[in-house]
Amino acid sequence: MASERSSSAPPQGLTLFRLAGIRVALDFSWFIVFALVLLALSAGYFPRNYPGYDQTAYWLAGLVATLLFFASVVAHEISHSLMAIRSGIHIPEITLFIFGGVARLSEEPKDPKTELKIAVVGPLCSFALAALFWTLRVFLGGWLPDLFIAVLRYLAFINVALGIFNLVPGFPLDGGRILRALWWWRTGSLTRATKVAADLGKGFAVALMVLGALQIFAGALINGVWFLFIGLFLRGMS
Repeated sequence: MASERSSSAPPQGLTLFRLAGIRVALDFSWFIVFALVLLALSAGYFPRNYPGYDQTAYWLAGLVATLLFFASVVAHEISHSLMAIRSGIHIPEITLFIFGGVARLSEEPKDPKTELKIAVVGPLCSFALAALFWTLRVFLGGWLPDLFIAVLRYLAFINVALGIFNLVPGFPLDGGRILRALWWWRTGSLTRATKVAADLGKGFAVALMVLGALQIFAGALINGVWFLFIGLFLRGMS
C-alpha cells in the first residue's frame, strides 16, 4: 500500500519468510486485523449471503479467503519490491500491519521513470490477481460448492478494490507516487512533485476521516472507526 525510506532501526515483528533478499514480516498489529477480517467473513458475510452451510464450512471458507486476501497484499508489495530491485534499489523489508503493507526502500528513485515503474506495478498486480480469481471462479463453477466459489468471487472483488484504492492520487499511495512521477517529469523538480502529491494525500486522508465520523454518527461504528484510523494513518504518512 505504501513505501518508506529505510532506516537503521533494527528489524521488528515476526519474520514470515525471505524472498530475493527481502524480509517479509508481520507486525503484531496485523494479527488484530486478521482476526477482524476472519470474523467478518466467517460470521457475517458468508452466512448472510450464502445460507445453508454449517458453521465449520463458513469458518473454513473465511479462513481460506482471509489467508488469500493477505497473500494478495504480500504479492502487491512484492511486485513493487522486485521492480525496485530491478531498478537498482534495495528493499530490505516488507511489513504487514493493521492497515495493509509497507515496503522499505533503501533510497528514493533517481528519476521519474523509475518512480513510475515501481508505483504502477502494484495496482497492476492486484488487477491481475483479480482476473485470475475471477477466471478460476468461472472455470470451477460447476466443480466446487457455491460457498467456495463465493471465496473466489470475494477475492476477485477485494483485489479490484485494493488496486483502485491504491490508485487514489495521494501520497504515499501508489496513485500518489504515480502523480509525483508525472509531475516530476513535467517540472523537473522532485521537491515540488512531492509537495503536490503529499497535499493531495492529506486531503484524501481528511476526507476519509470525515467519512468515518459521519458513519459513526449514522450508527456504522466499525466501518466508521476503520475509515477514521486509515485516514489518520495516511495523514501521518503524507
